[in-house]
Amino acid sequence: MIYSAKATAINGLAESVLLALGEHPDNFRWDNSLWNVFESVCKEELGDNDIILTAAKKGVICHNNRLPTLVRIAIERLMRSKPPLIIIASSTLGQGVNIGISTVIISTPYFSDKTISNRDFWNICGRAGRAFSDVEGKILYAIDTTASTDKERWRVNKDMQLANKYFDNQKMEEVKSGFLVALRQIYRNAEKTKTDFTVLLEAIANDSIDTDIREDFAKWLNWLFDFLDDELLAMHEDFSLDENNIDWIDDVFRKSLALIQAESEHKEDYINLLQARTKALLNRIPNRVTRKKLIASGIPLTVSKAMLDDIDKFKSLALSFMLSTTTEDQIEQINNIVREIEIWSNNNAANLTGSIPNQNTLDKLRHNWISGLPLSVIAKSEPQADKILKDYYGFALPWIIHAISQVFDSESEQVFIQAYASIAMFVELGLPDITSSNIYGWCAFTKCRFRTFNF
Repeated sequence: MIYSAKATAINGLAESVLLALGEHPDNFRWDNSLWNVFESVCKEELGDNDIILTAAKKGVICHNNRLPTLVRIAIERLMRSKPPLIIIASSTLGQGVNIGISTVIISTPYFSDKTISNRDFWNICGRAGRAFSDVEGKILYAIDTTASTDKERWRVNKDMQLANKYFDNQKMEEVKSGFLVALRQIYRNAEKTKTDFTVLLEAIANDSIDTDIREDFAKWLNWLFDFLDDELLAMHEDFSLDENNIDWIDDVFRKSLALIQAESEHKEDYINLLQARTKALLNRIPNRVTRKKLIASGIPLTVSKAMLDDIDKFKSLALSFMLSTTTEDQIEQINNIVREIEIWSNNNAANLTGSIPNQNTLDKLRHNWISGLPLSVIAKSEPQADKILKDYYGFALPWIIHAISQVFDSESEQVFIQAYASIAMFVELGLPDITSSNIYGWCAFTKCRFRTFNF
């Protein structure tokens, strides 16, 4: 793997690699059906002569976070089917998709005028060495040492010093608990707002933060707990010996990195704080079946709880989808359902979706995307189409729609679960129905222009 922290440098590196392979390198022997899918998607999304496609023909895979969703999925399926000759990637693949790599070449650790951290550097290098195959991995750190001017010599010296820093065992970054950072900040904010810690524990345990704690502190505390609550409930389900017994917190967290690194004088306070919050959550959601639904959603508790409160609304939307009889009608129903979920998300889950595109912009893109219109055509109507389709429709919104599917009862409401699971898939892939999605997913046909099918 050739690693570049700069995603913009990957295409240039691919051109250099192809040049190094010789004038007429052999085509790589990919699985035919998977290759035909990849080729069709690339031509549709990127064009016939894009370097991503040209390089892949020779076994050189380019991967970065700017790839259209369909291209990224097709690339990752190719790599899982057979290890490529060379991978050129940014941190997206460097620390993501699991694939056997014998050698890692560091092309550049600079992603701007700044560099990746020691920890990220060694996470990347840790990929070198294929499991059950290599005794050790090889790491090559590339530095251009040609220098004819003082400025170039300064650059070489700077790069050498950076390399030495990465490889210096004495400068390895210590692993720190992010959870401990959160606990410490709660304690410090209590001191800053002159909130007695005993009073704070009582307010947390009684679920009365909003009334018993200073408003600005309460608002911040609720925001922080939003990141922790679903995990505390999930751990309670895993470790509790009794439905309402919270003794597991002491046993589990005393062995955690957070409490091992915590100051000895605050360890009891942190344990008491976690017990208080877990007690409040169990009182807030006493029904175990309900708790499991909220945990299964995989999103913050406040958002999943809002979904459960609006479950009748989501049932009604799903029924309109299930009653559609033609492809055209189904696309219209999906379009309407997704629009309603967009509006709901804007009101209830803005912290998950990030910067939500303007609703008028979404209305211009949504129907064309779900209908399977090529990205190149959709982009003509909206300059930001590529980013919106990739980040919002390709990731954020399907995540929320899938979470909706998890708040239904797994036995009596299976039809609703399946309906939202299907809608999430349609939105992520930009395909109109199960048939086209299955063809894409299973590679049942070859040389198909999936996003222009009319079933």
